[in-house]
Amino acid sequence: VPEAPNENTTSIVIQLANNLGVNLNEKDIYASHRLPSKGKIKPIIVGFIRYNDRNNFLQRRCQLKTIADCEKIYVNEHLTQSNSSLFYYAKQNLSKLTVYTRNGNVYYRNGDKAG
Repeated sequence: VPEAPNENTTSIVIQLANNLGVNLNEKDIYASHRLPSKGKIKPIIVGFIRYNDRNNFLQRRCQLKTIADCEKIYVNEHLTQSNSSLFYYAKQNLSKLTVYTRNGNVYYRNGDKAG
């Protein structure tokens, strides 16, 4: 999401959620802000009050590809450093498997079975 001066990141997240069909308002988010980043657009991190709102948002993130002006927006789950490294390694080296995260854990799928 491109940065703008004096932007309200909570409003950006709510608008994105509404585009995904997730009904959110300011009371559903306890914190949102941009993370420091060198020389590129700073990502937005958001904390949800309710676990179900977070899960609905994450489940519908694949719909971003079909929404105009949202093709280059990526929504990822926040992982610990060790799980993030594991996820990256698995994505790079296990190309025959589907690797994904859910609830902070890393999973893989080979065919119809999850591991």
